[in-house]
Amino acid sequence: MFHLAAQIDVRRSMDDPVHDASVNVLGTLSVLQAAREAGAGAVVVCSTGGAIYGDGAPLPTTEAEPAEPASPYGMSKLAAERYTRFFVGAHGLPALVLRFANVYGPRQHPAGGAGVVSLFCDRARAGLRPTVFGDGGQTRDFLYVGDVARAALASADRLAAGELAGEVFNVGTGTESTVVELAATIGTIAGLAPEAFTPEFLPARAGELRRSCLDPSRCIAALGLPSPTPLAEGLARTWAWHTGR
Repeated sequence: MFHLAAQIDVRRSMDDPVHDASVNVLGTLSVLQAAREAGAGAVVVCSTGGAIYGDGAPLPTTEAEPAEPASPYGMSKLAAERYTRFFVGAHGLPALVLRFANVYGPRQHPAGGAGVVSLFCDRARAGLRPTVFGDGGQTRDFLYVGDVARAALASADRLAAGELAGEVFNVGTGTESTVVELAATIGTIAGLAPEAFTPEFLPARAGELRRSCLDPSRCIAALGLPSPTPLAEGLARTWAWHTGR
């Protein structure tokens, strides 16, 4: 069982923390209970990296860093992790947690709170400038969806073999990029002149981190994963999907 369902919008969690908790905490409890009752052989619970650790954590951040969520979204995902650990210890549920960096890639639709890569690609395709909240100097660790799938499948295989239950792993690239750098790279891939894809800046949004980058080395070693997909390569694949090429 792969548990990826969630309320994913940090802004909505700030405005309506009760809704956020009802989806991310109670929803996860429902999944864990159903998995236990069904005798699931492997449960991979998908969590968040940056929102768990908060601002000020050393970068790239390892799993040893204390959790310091700065938003209700981060707090709800941390609670879901702790319930997962409870089910492992109390009921022997074969489950582990994967903390994802900022996931992007083909099939991520720009509507519905999608990630910034999908939004920027959609703007480039429409001939519009990207919108950046804040000064654009905030950083993220952009993780290609293929790397997410590989980590999730490898986790399920190891759990089914009776290994790694209760573990928590970062899934990222170990490289941070600013939002302005991201926009420039997407503009280049799209074949746009720099002045045609200059960001439009709006006020920063509450609850969002200044810097975030995950250390994936422990996950790569434990799961036998290849090196993460380079950002330029993943963006090129994503742009090709957006343009149907």
